[in-house]
Amino acid sequence: MLKHARGLKDITDLRFAFEYVYWMHCELFPHVRSLSRDVFEELRETVVHAITDTLMSDTSQVPFQHDELVKVLDFMPHVETGVGRPCAHFMAVIARVNRRFSQSKFFNFCGKEADRVDSYLSIDKKNSIDRKTIFYRILNLILFGAPEMHTQRLEKIWAVKMGGSAPCWKNYINRRNGEWNSLTIYSTVLLAVNVSFLALPGVETKSTKVLSFCAFAIYLSTMNATGSMVGSLILAHRNHRNKLLLGELMSLRALGTLYGAPAGLLMWAMLYFVLAVYVAIGSRAKGFLGLVMVLNWCFVQVLMMGTMFASIITGCLWGWAMCEEIVVRFVWWAKSVISCFLKGDAQDSVA
Repeated sequence: MLKHARGLKDITDLRFAFEYVYWMHCELFPHVRSLSRDVFEELRETVVHAITDTLMSDTSQVPFQHDELVKVLDFMPHVETGVGRPCAHFMAVIARVNRRFSQSKFFNFCGKEADRVDSYLSIDKKNSIDRKTIFYRILNLILFGAPEMHTQRLEKIWAVKMGGSAPCWKNYINRRNGEWNSLTIYSTVLLAVNVSFLALPGVETKSTKVLSFCAFAIYLSTMNATGSMVGSLILAHRNHRNKLLLGELMSLRALGTLYGAPAGLLMWAMLYFVLAVYVAIGSRAKGFLGLVMVLNWCFVQVLMMGTMFASIITGCLWGWAMCEEIVVRFVWWAKSVISCFLKGDAQDSVA
């Protein structure tokens, strides 16, 4: 019942474990059992307290979400009609809710001196996460700090490995699914932009044996965008049921690397595309226009690399919180650049 967590030191620690087993038995065999007034009132008070706790705390230990608790409180008046008489259905309902609360109390050492009052705190701090290997550090730098960011988030909600039953884990998976769906859309748009850029005159050389630098950068961008899109689709598909992908076979750092790979690949795809665009524009701009282009390129690179450096070194979440906005603006800018190229080439052909 405790799964991989440690901490049982005394027989009294099994109090809520016995309650959990008792309520499970009542849930499976609810017949010829009377629902007492004390049990009903205690459960109603517990539900009201849990609603308040989930409403005012982001790290609540309650095993239900806020909307679920509100629904439980709504059917309490119907269950109250079965107090004092044998009613198998109402008894099964009460037993199921009490079983979940007893399980949560057992996991979090309720009533003990060192009880767990924060859902993001681990009771086994020494073994909460494995050490950083050299390979992981290198891969974290290559993927712009995304693996470390996901690893830190996973460590917060991995404390007792409650899996999909924990509301914090459900919320985390829902946010990750939304992120992966967004990355899929951005990767698809970037693939379309890359193909359109290859159609521009002068990007590819006439010789089939020679590959221009712009085309080479676009091909690299296309490969990274494809990898990001495929990885996001697989992760979103495997986690649509709030299940951990290979959770029992992979370490937290390996899982964080897997979750952060699509975002890192998309960042590389954007960098390669930006490089191809600046090379294409710089080869055409001469004199004063070329100087302005170089200065603008330096300014943009300082801003981009500064944000990435802050995300990698310090693990600042503000850098990645702005990632979606940066991608949206980048896609809009890429479309504008390509449309300007197409209009200019059309005017030249007409003249």
